[in-house]
Amino acid sequence: MDDPFFKGFKMKKKYTLIIDTETSMNQHVIDFAAVLVDNKGNVKTQCAVLVSDFFRKEELFYNRDIGVFGRKNLNKRMKAYENMLKTDVRLLRSAKSIQNWLDMLNEHYQPSITAYNLRFDMDMCENSGIVLPKQKTFCLWQESCQLFAKRRGYVAFCLNNNLLTPALNFSTSAETMFKYLSGNVDYIEPHTALEDILTCELHIFNAMKRQKKAIKSIPYNWRNHRLRDAIVIV
Repeated sequence: MDDPFFKGFKMKKKYTLIIDTETSMNQHVIDFAAVLVDNKGNVKTQCAVLVSDFFRKEELFYNRDIGVFGRKNLNKRMKAYENMLKTDVRLLRSAKSIQNWLDMLNEHYQPSITAYNLRFDMDMCENSGIVLPKQKTFCLWQESCQLFAKRRGYVAFCLNNNLLTPALNFSTSAETMFKYLSGNVDYIEPHTALEDILTCELHIFNAMKRQKKAIKSIPYNWRNHRLRDAIVIV
């Protein structure tokens, strides 16, 4: 096939497919990205797609807060996506085309599947007619919380940089985890699917692999990350 959407397939190895999505107010996928990496974190192939079934037809997810997801930022985000199409940073494809790509990739590589909050991305994909392979899955959020978020250094990092949730729990977002692991305190996550993977999620995945620990698949529990339980010595 000449379509660049289907290029990049090679022989089988041990691979992981990192998924990320940005969604609409109707819980459909607008921005879909998937990056296939080997166990050393080398990128083998990737796709970044605006889903034609929903893009320009449904509003991007927003809330009333200021910042990236604030309603006042909707036009800016849409213009950014339109520019991505013009510059070939994104392709415009249907959910069925994405499913075909995933099926072909799974046939060639049989990768493990992960995402930062995997359950959310799998549900949003399923809502949109995109079924992710389920044979080997783990949640990057859960695993990174088990490996890193209980460390004294992580707690101190969150306290020193005021990285707390409104409920006064220590933040365990992908942005916060990346800041801690990279030391890049000023980093702001763009909340666009491919860019989030190639910066935050891939860095977290590689840090996790370096620990050489078994996947535990322990569900996230906010009670393990409460400010009130932290002992701070001044």
